[in-house]
Amino acid sequence: MKVLLVGSLCDDKWIGSLLRELKKVSSIEFDFFHIVVSDRKLSEASKLCDNVFYVNKHFPSILYVNSKISYLLSLLDVPISIKEFTTLQQKNNIRYDVVNIHYPQNKVLRCWKEWKLISKSIIITPWGSEVLRISNFSKRLMACYVSHYDYIMSSDNVRFRNQLKDILHIPDNKFLSCDFGSEMIDEICSNSLISNKDAKKHFGIDDNYAIVCGYNAGVAQNHIKIIDSLMSVRKSLPHNFVVILPMTYNGTAAYIKEVDDRLTNYNIRHVILTNYMSNAEMVYLRKCADMFIHAQDTDANSVSLAEHLLCNNTVVNASWLRYANREAFGIPYYLFDSFDDLPAIIVKAYNGGSLVSKKLIDSISEEGWSVVSNKWIEIFKNVSKYSDK
Repeated sequence: MKVLLVGSLCDDKWIGSLLRELKKVSSIEFDFFHIVVSDRKLSEASKLCDNVFYVNKHFPSILYVNSKISYLLSLLDVPISIKEFTTLQQKNNIRYDVVNIHYPQNKVLRCWKEWKLISKSIIITPWGSEVLRISNFSKRLMACYVSHYDYIMSSDNVRFRNQLKDILHIPDNKFLSCDFGSEMIDEICSNSLISNKDAKKHFGIDDNYAIVCGYNAGVAQNHIKIIDSLMSVRKSLPHNFVVILPMTYNGTAAYIKEVDDRLTNYNIRHVILTNYMSNAEMVYLRKCADMFIHAQDTDANSVSLAEHLLCNNTVVNASWLRYANREAFGIPYYLFDSFDDLPAIIVKAYNGGSLVSKKLIDSISEEGWSVVSNKWIEIFKNVSKYSDK
């Protein structure tokens, strides 16, 4: 079986884990079309691909020095390169059982005719922000392109699936149910003996009440609003609480400094994590948390949230980020409707403790790659067989 993945090979967290885990359980040949027009280093997972194909630069090199101009040129470079690639593969009589497009953007989706030259089965796998955080015009354009594709793969998250239906006008019969597995869920489950106390000692916060805010350095995580809320109720929290901010990716140095300055000015003890963290280190991060505050603008299916729930942590979650699959055994987090409500909910969560049930913990433990990888393989095989009929 031969599968072409389309996306960014700079990404080790999602694409990297997908390749590593699928290679463990199958003999599928994976080619990759890397759509990023930059000189960024590829992840180690690129070595797992049988062949890697790249976007070519079709304009003078000096034009790519400016990031804005480079972005505009990519709107031309990507579709031109896709046409060159698919024409060459067709000429060489190379076809794929499945083409799976990740983090689909209009500059890739517009090439539906080209993709169909090399495969009868094309799966789009939206991640979230590339659909939810674009302009209305771009959404309408994307809906037109998506109508030409065979399948949409998404999680069972009802809210995200409904958003995809509303924005992209996708009929139910095009949906395939699967999601990324979590290396971290497997890692957490295999390190059950690490305690909250052990994890705090790892970060040098032995006797502190640890509040983890968000999971990356993006402005959309709303760190500043969370910090302001914590400041307003600090007298109702343990005197020794410490704020931990995982900011290892998806942000700027200027924004990280702004967050750091805010905490320093409030005289709130804090730990900002900016260096890459291995899965082993991430286990300590999840297990050290007494409370996790999840308040980003939009989200498809937060794996970070699931990992905190798996560790039986007290979780505060924005009401605009509801997860039906997490609420199947009762609502496992304290909900707030606006940032005006957040301070009171933080105090309520501190006094009330974890709302996580054992049934939910057992359910989440099945979402590791050790289980999910086989679902991906099954989907690839099924859509390939169906297209051959």
